[in-house]
Amino acid sequence: MMPPLQAALVADAQAAVEDRVLTFWFGSEDDPLRHAFRPWWMSANTAIDATMIALFTGITGDAAAGRLESLIETPRGALALVLLLDQFPRNIWRGHAKSFAADAKARAVATEILRRDYDKGYSEVERLFCAMPFEHSEDIVDQERALSLIVRLNNQDWYFHAMHHYTVIARFGRFPHRNVALKRTSTPAEEAFLTEPWSRF
Repeated sequence: MMPPLQAALVADAQAAVEDRVLTFWFGSEDDPLRHAFRPWWMSANTAIDATMIALFTGITGDAAAGRLESLIETPRGALALVLLLDQFPRNIWRGHAKSFAADAKARAVATEILRRDYDKGYSEVERLFCAMPFEHSEDIVDQERALSLIVRLNNQDWYFHAMHHYTVIARFGRFPHRNVALKRTSTPAEEAFLTEPWSRF
């Protein structure tokens, strides 16, 4: 067991990480848009990416390396951790294999959030990001789980987005737009698909 002073310092440090991550992603607690959807979450934005690279590369790497696992012990900490493992790498290492490297850990955290019922205290948009690790998976079972979680949020746009991911995995067994980053050879069918609208996300 940690000495009380050391434990307090660790708790303070974790609370600071949690606050930094959640405030950046969702806004401050007094922000009237705290629970509103932000378009840059689902599209490439070079300015946002640059800001996140500058501010969060270190702690995103720490999360991937398992150095922030104790964040799972609180609902807000767990939400911050799932963002650090699933969303932040996609901005910081966009277009590179490293952006997907922590996906399995993100799913494990999301699974634990659901097991502990943390999500019942989250807003709808926060619950969306607990479903995203499953939506980002190339496993059809995870895709089915994403759909089951997102349909409960009663948002047609979010459900359409999730269904599109599901359809791609059902068709190809993987996301073709990741092939270059992951050094995978695209099939002719995938190459044709990648010329279509909505083939990259």
